[in-house]
Amino acid sequence: CHWKKAVSIISTMTTDSTQARNGHGGCFITKIFFIWFLCCINVFYFFPKMIASHYNDVVMNPAEDSQYYNAESYQKELDRALQVMPNVTTGAKFREFFSGLNNQIFKFIGAVLVANTAQIGQIVEESIAWKDTFGTNHMVPHHKLWDVVHWNTFFPLLPRFVNYNPEHHAHLDLIIEASFSVGGNNYTNWGVRYKDVPWDIFENRSITKPQPFVQFPHMGHNYYKYVTKNIDFGKTEQLQEDRQQHPEIFKEILKGALRPHPFLQKIVNQEKKQLKNGGKYMTLHARVEPDMARQDRVCSTLKVWNISEVIESIYEKFPDPPVNTVLFQFSRALMEEEANANHDNTNLDKYHYLNDHNLNEINKLIREGMWDGQVKVVEAGSQRVEEAGDPYYKYYSNIAGGIVNLFLAIESDIMIGTEISTYSTTAVNSRFYRGEEENYFYRPDGVYWVTPPNTTKPFRFVC
Repeated sequence: CHWKKAVSIISTMTTDSTQARNGHGGCFITKIFFIWFLCCINVFYFFPKMIASHYNDVVMNPAEDSQYYNAESYQKELDRALQVMPNVTTGAKFREFFSGLNNQIFKFIGAVLVANTAQIGQIVEESIAWKDTFGTNHMVPHHKLWDVVHWNTFFPLLPRFVNYNPEHHAHLDLIIEASFSVGGNNYTNWGVRYKDVPWDIFENRSITKPQPFVQFPHMGHNYYKYVTKNIDFGKTEQLQEDRQQHPEIFKEILKGALRPHPFLQKIVNQEKKQLKNGGKYMTLHARVEPDMARQDRVCSTLKVWNISEVIESIYEKFPDPPVNTVLFQFSRALMEEEANANHDNTNLDKYHYLNDHNLNEINKLIREGMWDGQVKVVEAGSQRVEEAGDPYYKYYSNIAGGIVNLFLAIESDIMIGTEISTYSTTAVNSRFYRGEEENYFYRPDGVYWVTPPNTTKPFRFVC
Protein backbone atom coordinates (compact mmCIF):
# COMPACT_ATOMS: atom_id res chain seq x y z
CA CYS A 1 0.00 0.00 0.00
CA HIS A 2 1.13 3.60 -0.63
CA TRP A 3 2.60 4.65 2.73
CA LYS A 4 0.71 7.98 2.91
CA LYS A 5 -2.62 6.37 2.02
CA ALA A 6 -2.00 3.73 4.66
CA VAL A 7 -1.73 6.46 7.31
CA SER A 8 -5.00 7.99 6.13
CA ILE A 9 -6.76 4.61 6.11
CA ILE A 10 -5.63 3.82 9.64
CA SER A 11 -6.87 7.21 10.85
CA THR A 12 -10.42 6.45 9.58
CA MET A 13 -10.66 2.80 10.65
CA THR A 14 -11.91 3.60 14.15
CA THR A 15 -14.81 5.63 12.84
CA ASP A 16 -15.87 2.89 10.40
CA SER A 17 -15.67 0.09 12.94
CA THR A 18 -17.64 2.12 15.51
CA GLN A 19 -20.37 2.69 12.95
CA ALA A 20 -20.46 -1.04 12.24
CA ARG A 21 -20.93 -1.87 15.93
CA ASN A 22 -23.76 0.64 16.16
CA GLY A 23 -25.57 -0.84 13.20
CA HIS A 24 -24.79 2.08 10.87
CA GLY A 25 -21.86 0.52 9.04
CA GLY A 26 -23.44 -2.32 7.12
CA CYS A 27 -20.93 -2.01 4.32
CA PHE A 28 -17.90 -2.07 6.64
CA ILE A 29 -16.58 -5.41 5.26
CA THR A 30 -17.13 -4.15 1.74
CA LYS A 31 -15.13 -1.03 2.61
CA ILE A 32 -12.24 -3.16 3.92
CA PHE A 33 -12.20 -5.27 0.75
CA PHE A 34 -12.37 -2.15 -1.40
CA ILE A 35 -9.46 -0.55 0.49
CA TRP A 36 -7.42 -3.77 0.03
CA PHE A 37 -8.24 -3.77 -3.66
CA LEU A 38 -7.19 -0.14 -4.08
CA CYS A 39 -3.95 -0.77 -2.23
CA CYS A 40 -3.11 -3.69 -4.53
CA ILE A 41 -3.71 -1.52 -7.57
CA ASN A 42 -1.56 1.16 -6.00
CA VAL A 43 1.34 -1.24 -5.46
CA PHE A 44 1.43 -2.65 -8.96
CA TYR A 45 0.38 0.36 -10.99
CA PHE A 46 1.08 3.52 -9.04
CA PHE A 47 4.17 2.49 -7.07
CA PRO A 48 6.54 3.99 -9.68
CA LYS A 49 4.74 7.27 -8.93
CA MET A 50 4.83 6.89 -5.13
CA ILE A 51 6.05 10.44 -4.73
CA ALA A 52 2.56 11.56 -5.77
CA SER A 53 1.24 14.18 -3.40
CA HIS A 54 -1.01 13.71 -0.38
CA TYR A 55 -2.30 17.20 -1.04
CA ASN A 56 -5.67 16.08 -2.37
CA ASP A 57 -6.97 15.21 1.11
CA VAL A 58 -9.39 18.11 0.80
CA VAL A 59 -12.20 17.98 -1.74
CA MET A 60 -12.49 21.35 -3.43
CA ASN A 61 -15.94 22.47 -4.52
CA PRO A 62 -15.49 25.61 -6.61
CA ALA A 63 -18.55 27.46 -7.82
CA GLU A 64 -19.79 26.27 -11.19
CA ASP A 65 -19.48 29.74 -12.67
CA SER A 66 -15.81 30.08 -11.74
CA GLN A 67 -13.61 30.80 -14.74
CA TYR A 68 -10.45 31.08 -12.66
CA TYR A 69 -10.08 27.72 -10.94
CA ASN A 70 -10.58 24.06 -11.70
CA ALA A 71 -9.81 21.82 -8.73
CA GLU A 72 -8.83 18.73 -10.70
CA SER A 73 -6.48 20.44 -13.14
CA TYR A 74 -4.89 22.53 -10.39
CA GLN A 75 -4.29 19.40 -8.31
CA LYS A 76 -2.37 17.87 -11.21
CA GLU A 77 -0.28 21.04 -11.59
CA LEU A 78 0.38 21.06 -7.84
CA ASP A 79 1.54 17.43 -7.84
CA ARG A 80 4.00 18.21 -10.64
CA ALA A 81 5.20 21.45 -9.08
CA LEU A 82 6.00 19.80 -5.73
CA GLN A 83 8.30 17.11 -7.09
CA VAL A 84 11.76 17.04 -5.48
CA MET A 85 14.78 18.13 -7.52
CA PRO A 86 17.46 15.77 -6.16
CA ASN A 87 20.39 18.07 -6.91
CA VAL A 88 18.96 21.20 -5.26
CA THR A 89 19.74 21.85 -1.57
CA THR A 90 16.59 21.30 0.48
CA GLY A 91 15.66 22.76 3.85
CA ALA A 92 12.86 22.44 6.40
CA LYS A 93 11.69 25.31 8.58
CA PHE A 94 12.32 24.49 12.23
CA ARG A 95 10.15 27.09 14.00
CA GLU A 96 6.37 27.49 13.72
CA PHE A 97 4.60 30.74 12.91
CA PHE A 98 2.44 32.49 15.48
CA SER A 99 0.51 35.81 15.88
CA GLY A 100 -2.00 37.24 13.43
CA LEU A 101 -1.97 36.79 9.66
CA ASN A 102 0.15 39.77 8.72
CA ASN A 103 2.74 39.23 11.42
CA GLN A 104 2.97 35.71 10.04
CA ILE A 105 3.49 37.15 6.54
CA PHE A 106 6.40 39.20 7.92
CA LYS A 107 7.84 36.02 9.46
CA PHE A 108 7.27 34.05 6.25
CA ILE A 109 9.14 36.63 4.18
CA GLY A 110 11.92 36.56 6.76
CA ALA A 111 12.06 32.76 6.63
CA VAL A 112 12.49 32.89 2.86
CA LEU A 113 15.34 35.37 3.35
CA VAL A 114 16.95 33.02 5.89
CA ALA A 115 16.67 30.15 3.40
CA ASN A 116 18.27 32.28 0.69
CA THR A 117 21.17 33.19 2.98
CA ALA A 118 21.70 29.48 3.69
CA GLN A 119 21.62 28.75 -0.07
CA ILE A 120 18.56 26.57 0.31
CA GLY A 121 16.80 26.17 -3.03
CA GLN A 122 13.92 23.95 -1.93
CA ILE A 123 11.71 24.02 1.17
CA VAL A 124 9.76 21.03 2.41
CA GLU A 125 6.23 22.35 2.10
CA GLU A 126 4.93 20.52 5.17
CA SER A 127 7.38 22.47 7.33
CA ILE A 128 5.53 25.72 6.56
CA ALA A 129 2.13 26.09 8.23
CA TRP A 130 0.02 29.10 9.16
CA LYS A 131 -1.68 29.45 12.52
CA ASP A 132 -5.42 30.06 12.45
CA THR A 133 -4.83 32.31 15.44
CA PHE A 134 -8.28 33.81 15.93
CA GLY A 135 -10.19 30.75 14.75
CA THR A 136 -9.37 27.10 15.44
CA ASN A 137 -5.75 27.63 16.53
CA HIS A 138 -4.82 24.84 14.10
CA MET A 139 -1.71 25.00 11.95
CA VAL A 140 -3.01 25.18 8.36
CA PRO A 141 -0.79 23.79 5.57
CA HIS A 142 0.85 26.39 3.36
CA HIS A 143 -0.46 24.91 0.11
CA LYS A 144 -4.07 25.17 1.31
CA LEU A 145 -3.84 28.95 1.63
CA TRP A 146 -1.37 30.02 -1.05
CA ASP A 147 -0.78 29.32 -4.75
CA VAL A 148 2.31 27.10 -4.64
CA VAL A 149 2.22 26.37 -8.38
CA HIS A 150 2.58 30.08 -9.10
CA TRP A 151 5.23 30.58 -6.40
CA ASN A 152 7.44 27.84 -7.79
CA THR A 153 7.69 29.62 -11.14
CA PHE A 154 9.93 32.20 -9.39
CA PHE A 155 12.65 29.62 -8.77
CA PRO A 156 15.65 30.07 -8.53
CA LEU A 157 15.25 33.61 -7.11
CA LEU A 158 12.75 32.20 -4.62
CA PRO A 159 13.19 28.76 -3.09
CA ARG A 160 10.65 26.34 -4.51
CA PHE A 161 8.37 24.19 -2.38
CA VAL A 162 8.55 20.39 -2.52
CA ASN A 163 6.54 17.70 -0.79
CA TYR A 164 7.93 15.46 1.90
CA ASN A 165 9.70 12.41 0.52
CA PRO A 166 11.23 9.85 2.92
CA GLU A 167 13.88 8.90 0.38
CA HIS A 168 15.26 12.45 0.22
CA HIS A 169 14.28 13.68 3.70
CA ALA A 170 15.58 10.85 5.85
CA HIS A 171 15.67 12.82 9.10
CA LEU A 172 12.06 14.02 9.00
CA ASP A 173 8.92 12.27 10.15
CA LEU A 174 5.53 12.98 8.61
CA ILE A 175 3.04 13.85 11.35
CA ILE A 176 -0.63 14.71 11.60
CA GLU A 177 -1.04 18.31 12.76
CA ALA A 178 -4.83 18.14 12.83
CA SER A 179 -7.52 15.67 11.82
CA PHE A 180 -11.19 16.58 11.74
CA SER A 181 -14.49 16.01 9.99
CA VAL A 182 -16.75 18.67 8.56
CA GLY A 183 -19.46 18.66 5.92
CA GLY A 184 -19.41 14.87 5.77
CA ASN A 185 -15.74 14.79 4.79
CA ASN A 186 -12.60 13.79 6.71
CA TYR A 187 -9.61 16.11 6.55
CA THR A 188 -6.00 15.81 7.63
CA ASN A 189 -3.42 18.58 7.98
CA TRP A 190 0.04 17.08 7.56
CA GLY A 191 3.27 18.41 9.01
CA VAL A 192 6.83 17.25 9.62
CA ARG A 193 9.25 17.23 12.50
CA TYR A 194 12.87 16.24 12.86
CA LYS A 195 13.67 12.81 14.20
CA ASP A 196 15.80 12.33 17.29
CA VAL A 197 19.31 11.99 15.90
CA PRO A 198 22.63 11.69 17.80
CA TRP A 199 23.88 15.09 16.66
CA ASP A 200 22.92 18.76 16.81
CA ILE A 201 21.01 19.34 13.57
CA PHE A 202 22.02 23.01 13.34
CA GLU A 203 25.71 22.44 14.05
CA ASN A 204 25.71 19.58 11.55
CA ARG A 205 23.50 20.90 8.77
CA SER A 206 25.56 19.21 6.06
CA ILE A 207 24.63 15.70 7.27
CA THR A 208 21.02 16.54 8.20
CA LYS A 209 18.52 15.74 5.47
CA PRO A 210 16.95 18.19 4.82
CA GLN A 211 18.90 21.07 6.32
CA PRO A 212 17.07 22.90 9.13
CA PHE A 213 16.64 26.68 9.01
CA VAL A 214 15.08 29.38 11.23
CA GLN A 215 16.68 28.19 14.44
CA PHE A 216 15.34 30.88 16.78
CA PRO A 217 11.73 32.07 17.40
CA HIS A 218 12.20 35.64 16.07
CA MET A 219 14.85 34.90 13.47
CA GLY A 220 12.56 35.29 10.45
CA HIS A 221 11.04 38.50 11.77
CA ASN A 222 14.51 39.92 12.43
CA TYR A 223 15.58 39.20 8.85
CA TYR A 224 12.42 40.96 7.65
CA LYS A 225 13.15 44.04 9.75
CA TYR A 226 16.79 44.07 8.65
CA VAL A 227 16.03 44.11 4.92
CA THR A 228 13.23 46.70 5.23
CA LYS A 229 15.49 48.94 7.28
CA ASN A 230 18.24 48.77 4.65
CA ILE A 231 15.75 49.46 1.85
CA ASP A 232 14.39 52.45 3.78
CA PHE A 233 17.88 53.87 4.44
CA GLY A 234 19.04 53.24 0.88
CA LYS A 235 21.81 50.90 2.00
CA THR A 236 20.98 47.80 0.00
CA GLU A 237 24.36 47.88 -1.75
CA GLN A 238 26.04 47.56 1.63
CA LEU A 239 24.33 44.27 2.47
CA GLN A 240 26.59 41.30 3.09
CA GLU A 241 27.35 39.15 0.08
CA ASP A 242 24.99 36.39 1.22
CA ARG A 243 22.11 38.90 1.51
CA GLN A 244 22.51 40.73 -1.78
CA GLN A 245 19.36 39.18 -3.24
CA HIS A 246 17.17 40.04 -0.26
CA PRO A 247 15.74 43.36 -1.56
CA GLU A 248 14.75 41.72 -4.85
CA ILE A 249 13.21 38.74 -3.02
CA PHE A 250 11.25 41.09 -0.77
CA LYS A 251 9.98 42.97 -3.80
CA GLU A 252 8.92 39.87 -5.76
CA ILE A 253 7.05 38.34 -2.84
CA LEU A 254 4.99 41.50 -2.29
CA LYS A 255 4.63 42.20 -5.99
CA GLY A 256 2.76 38.97 -6.51
CA ALA A 257 4.81 35.81 -5.97
CA LEU A 258 2.78 35.17 -2.81
CA ARG A 259 -0.83 35.08 -3.90
CA PRO A 260 -3.91 33.28 -2.55
CA HIS A 261 -4.76 29.68 -3.30
CA PRO A 262 -6.83 29.69 -6.52
CA PHE A 263 -10.00 28.83 -4.58
CA LEU A 264 -9.53 31.93 -2.45
CA GLN A 265 -8.42 34.03 -5.42
CA LYS A 266 -11.66 33.06 -7.13
CA ILE A 267 -13.55 34.59 -4.18
CA VAL A 268 -11.39 37.74 -4.43
CA ASN A 269 -12.14 38.04 -8.16
CA GLN A 270 -15.88 37.58 -7.72
CA GLU A 271 -16.09 39.98 -4.79
CA LYS A 272 -13.97 42.57 -6.58
CA LYS A 273 -16.32 42.53 -9.56
CA GLN A 274 -19.30 43.20 -7.29
CA LEU A 275 -17.48 45.95 -5.40
CA LYS A 276 -16.53 47.79 -8.57
CA ASN A 277 -20.07 47.58 -9.98
CA GLY A 278 -18.91 49.21 -13.19
CA GLY A 279 -16.79 51.79 -11.37
CA LYS A 280 -14.18 51.81 -8.59
CA TYR A 281 -13.96 50.77 -4.97
CA MET A 282 -12.00 51.93 -1.96
CA THR A 283 -10.74 49.80 0.91
CA LEU A 284 -10.82 51.46 4.33
CA HIS A 285 -8.92 49.52 6.97
CA ALA A 286 -10.06 51.08 10.23
CA ARG A 287 -7.89 49.79 13.07
CA VAL A 288 -10.12 51.08 15.85
CA GLU A 289 -10.79 47.83 17.68
CA PRO A 290 -10.47 47.95 21.50
CA ASP A 291 -7.31 45.81 21.60
CA MET A 292 -5.45 48.42 19.56
CA ALA A 293 -6.92 51.36 21.50
CA ARG A 294 -5.71 49.88 24.78
CA GLN A 295 -2.14 49.80 23.43
CA ASP A 296 -2.11 53.58 23.82
CA ARG A 297 1.57 53.77 24.71
CA VAL A 298 2.69 52.35 21.35
CA CYS A 299 2.93 54.88 18.50
CA SER A 300 0.22 56.92 20.24
CA THR A 301 1.02 60.08 18.25
CA LEU A 302 0.07 58.26 15.05
CA LYS A 303 -3.21 56.75 16.23
CA VAL A 304 -6.75 57.91 15.56
CA TRP A 305 -9.10 56.06 17.91
CA ASN A 306 -12.40 57.70 16.99
CA ILE A 307 -13.91 56.45 13.74
CA SER A 308 -15.83 59.71 13.30
CA GLU A 309 -12.52 61.57 13.03
CA VAL A 310 -11.27 59.05 10.46
CA ILE A 311 -14.35 59.54 8.30
CA GLU A 312 -14.19 63.34 8.54
CA SER A 313 -10.54 63.30 7.41
CA ILE A 314 -11.52 61.19 4.39
CA TYR A 315 -14.23 63.69 3.44
CA GLU A 316 -11.67 66.49 3.70
CA LYS A 317 -9.29 64.63 1.40
CA PHE A 318 -12.02 63.61 -1.04
CA PRO A 319 -14.86 66.18 -0.99
CA ASP A 320 -16.54 64.36 -3.88
CA PRO A 321 -17.03 60.58 -3.99
CA PRO A 322 -13.98 59.01 -5.69
CA VAL A 323 -15.51 55.51 -5.83
CA ASN A 324 -18.80 53.60 -6.12
CA THR A 325 -18.23 51.41 -3.05
CA VAL A 326 -16.22 51.43 0.16
CA LEU A 327 -15.08 48.08 1.53
CA PHE A 328 -14.92 48.64 5.29
CA GLN A 329 -12.41 46.29 6.93
CA PHE A 330 -12.42 45.82 10.70
CA SER A 331 -12.89 43.04 13.23
CA ARG A 332 -16.60 43.03 13.97
CA ALA A 333 -16.11 40.04 16.28
CA LEU A 334 -13.68 41.91 18.53
CA MET A 335 -15.85 45.01 18.70
CA GLU A 336 -19.07 43.13 19.38
CA GLU A 337 -17.37 41.02 22.03
CA GLU A 338 -16.32 44.22 23.80
CA ALA A 339 -19.76 45.76 23.38
CA ASN A 340 -21.41 42.72 24.99
CA ALA A 341 -18.99 42.53 27.92
CA ASN A 342 -19.59 43.79 31.46
CA HIS A 343 -23.36 44.08 31.35
CA ASP A 344 -23.39 45.03 35.02
CA ASN A 345 -21.62 48.30 34.13
CA THR A 346 -18.68 47.58 36.41
CA ASN A 347 -15.05 47.96 35.37
CA LEU A 348 -15.96 49.78 32.17
CA ASP A 349 -13.05 51.91 30.99
CA LYS A 350 -12.95 54.71 28.43
CA TYR A 351 -12.05 52.25 25.69
CA HIS A 352 -15.28 50.34 26.25
CA TYR A 353 -17.36 53.46 25.68
CA LEU A 354 -15.20 54.43 22.71
CA ASN A 355 -15.82 50.98 21.24
CA ASP A 356 -19.58 51.45 21.64
CA HIS A 357 -19.37 54.74 19.76
CA ASN A 358 -17.18 53.32 16.99
CA LEU A 359 -19.33 50.23 16.47
CA ASN A 360 -22.52 52.31 16.30
CA GLU A 361 -20.95 54.67 13.77
CA ILE A 362 -19.66 51.82 11.63
CA ASN A 363 -23.10 50.17 11.62
CA LYS A 364 -24.63 53.50 10.61
CA LEU A 365 -22.16 53.82 7.72
CA ILE A 366 -23.02 50.35 6.50
CA ARG A 367 -26.74 51.15 6.68
CA GLU A 368 -26.64 54.66 5.21
CA GLY A 369 -23.44 54.76 3.15
CA MET A 370 -20.90 57.58 2.80
CA TRP A 371 -20.94 60.92 1.00
CA ASP A 372 -24.62 61.44 1.92
CA GLY A 373 -25.56 57.96 0.79
CA GLN A 374 -23.99 58.24 -2.66
CA VAL A 375 -21.44 55.51 -1.88
CA LYS A 376 -22.34 52.07 -0.59
CA VAL A 377 -20.37 50.70 2.39
CA VAL A 378 -19.96 46.91 2.71
CA GLU A 379 -18.06 44.21 4.60
CA ALA A 380 -16.45 41.04 3.19
CA GLY A 381 -13.88 38.52 4.45
CA SER A 382 -14.84 35.43 6.44
CA GLN A 383 -18.51 35.56 5.50
CA ARG A 384 -17.66 35.33 1.80
CA VAL A 385 -15.46 32.32 2.43
CA GLU A 386 -18.21 30.61 4.43
CA GLU A 387 -20.63 31.19 1.56
CA ALA A 388 -18.24 29.85 -1.10
CA GLY A 389 -19.26 26.22 -0.63
CA ASP A 390 -16.10 24.41 0.45
CA PRO A 391 -16.29 22.79 3.91
CA TYR A 392 -12.53 22.95 4.50
CA TYR A 393 -12.29 26.68 3.91
CA LYS A 394 -15.49 27.30 5.81
CA TYR A 395 -13.86 25.55 8.77
CA TYR A 396 -10.84 27.85 8.45
CA SER A 397 -12.84 30.91 7.45
CA ASN A 398 -10.99 33.16 9.90
CA ILE A 399 -7.54 32.95 8.34
CA ALA A 400 -8.92 32.31 4.85
CA GLY A 401 -11.19 35.34 5.18
CA GLY A 402 -8.21 37.40 6.33
CA ILE A 403 -6.36 36.48 3.13
CA VAL A 404 -9.40 37.35 1.00
CA ASN A 405 -9.73 40.71 2.74
CA LEU A 406 -6.01 41.46 2.37
CA PHE A 407 -6.04 40.85 -1.37
CA LEU A 408 -9.26 42.79 -1.84
CA ALA A 409 -7.36 45.67 -0.24
CA ILE A 410 -4.31 45.07 -2.44
CA GLU A 411 -6.43 44.98 -5.60
CA SER A 412 -8.67 47.95 -4.75
CA ASP A 413 -8.58 51.27 -6.61
CA ILE A 414 -7.88 53.31 -3.46
CA MET A 415 -6.45 52.01 -0.20
CA ILE A 416 -6.75 53.91 3.09
CA GLY A 417 -5.25 52.38 6.22
CA THR A 418 -3.04 53.19 9.16
CA GLU A 419 0.73 52.96 9.58
CA ILE A 420 0.35 51.40 13.04
CA SER A 421 -1.00 48.24 11.40
CA THR A 422 1.03 45.44 9.81
CA TYR A 423 -2.06 44.69 7.72
CA SER A 424 -2.22 48.18 6.21
CA THR A 425 1.55 48.18 5.67
CA THR A 426 1.49 44.86 3.82
CA ALA A 427 -1.37 46.04 1.59
CA VAL A 428 0.21 49.42 0.83
CA ASN A 429 3.65 47.98 0.05
CA SER A 430 2.20 45.24 -2.13
CA ARG A 431 0.32 47.92 -4.06
CA PHE A 432 3.43 50.08 -4.31
CA TYR A 433 5.38 47.29 -6.00
CA ARG A 434 2.46 46.76 -8.39
CA GLY A 435 2.49 50.39 -9.47
CA GLU A 436 -0.66 51.41 -7.55
CA GLU A 437 -0.18 54.96 -6.22
CA GLU A 438 -3.53 55.66 -4.50
CA ASN A 439 -2.36 54.59 -1.04
CA TYR A 440 -3.11 56.64 2.07
CA PHE A 441 -2.75 56.50 5.85
CA TYR A 442 -5.11 58.37 8.15
CA ARG A 443 -3.29 60.33 10.85
CA PRO A 444 -4.39 62.72 13.62
CA ASP A 445 -3.67 65.64 11.29
CA GLY A 446 -5.51 64.19 8.28
CA VAL A 447 -5.10 61.72 5.43
CA TYR A 448 -1.49 61.28 4.30
CA TRP A 449 -0.57 60.16 0.75
CA VAL A 450 1.98 57.38 1.25
CA THR A 451 3.01 56.72 -2.35
CA PRO A 452 2.69 59.84 -4.50
CA PRO A 453 4.27 59.81 -7.98
CA ASN A 454 8.05 59.29 -8.01
CA THR A 455 8.03 57.39 -4.70
CA THR A 456 11.11 55.18 -4.85
CA LYS A 457 10.77 52.88 -1.84
CA PRO A 458 8.09 51.05 0.14
CA PHE A 459 6.84 52.19 3.53
CA ARG A 460 8.74 50.85 6.50
CA PHE A 461 6.68 49.57 9.43
CA VAL A 462 8.22 50.76 12.73
CA CYS A 463 5.42 50.53 15.33
